[in-house]
Amino acid sequence: MTKTLKEFYDDLGARESGGNYHSINKYGYVGKYQMGESAMIDAGYYKKSSGNYNNDWSGQFTGKDGIYSLKDFLQNKQAQENAQKAFKKAQWNQLKSVGADKYIGKEINGVKITQSGLLAAAHLKGPGAVSAYLRSNGQNNPKDRFGTSVENYMKKFGGYNISDITGLNSDSSQNNVNDTNSQPQNNYAPFQIGIEYNEYLPNYDSDNMINSPRGQQIMY
Repeated sequence: MTKTLKEFYDDLGARESGGNYHSINKYGYVGKYQMGESAMIDAGYYKKSSGNYNNDWSGQFTGKDGIYSLKDFLQNKQAQENAQKAFKKAQWNQLKSVGADKYIGKEINGVKITQSGLLAAAHLKGPGAVSAYLRSNGQNNPKDRFGTSVENYMKKFGGYNISDITGLNSDSSQNNVNDTNSQPQNNYAPFQIGIEYNEYLPNYDSDNMINSPRGQQIMY
């Protein structure tokens, strides 16, 4: 039986923080879903003028959902759920911008490419890393600082029904109106580029990126 969108969020939160809304890890990722500054900007809850999204939380919260500080965010479960929903919609648009949706229904290294798998993998390492994995047919399999790979999340979170986010009814390759054998184009969508998404940029050095959302310290 296909798992639901709610189960997708719950399972992702369990993987990221054990479902703990008050969690902060050693790299500054926060809440149930371990969101960083860039993710919070994409979700509309945060802004930072410097463009250096290093999760020091020195920017300003926008007041969306009544969130004016990091403490507010950590203490507001519904705001965290709302922020993650907004972030996932933004991520899906980012994945489409690099052509990742054209791979839905294909198999790479025995792993079926699904909508939910793509989104979870983007949560781990960003849409650029997901695109690199897909374009290399799994030969390039980026990992976070804890050693978790794009392919691991692609497999672990595959097959959930997230059509409310994507607008696609199934994980069939028939969803893709373009040739699924074609390579995605490097069309970079206009979104906030921060520490999670610098992989979009030409000549990005993934070895210098800190983007690992587990290993929590509990605060507040």
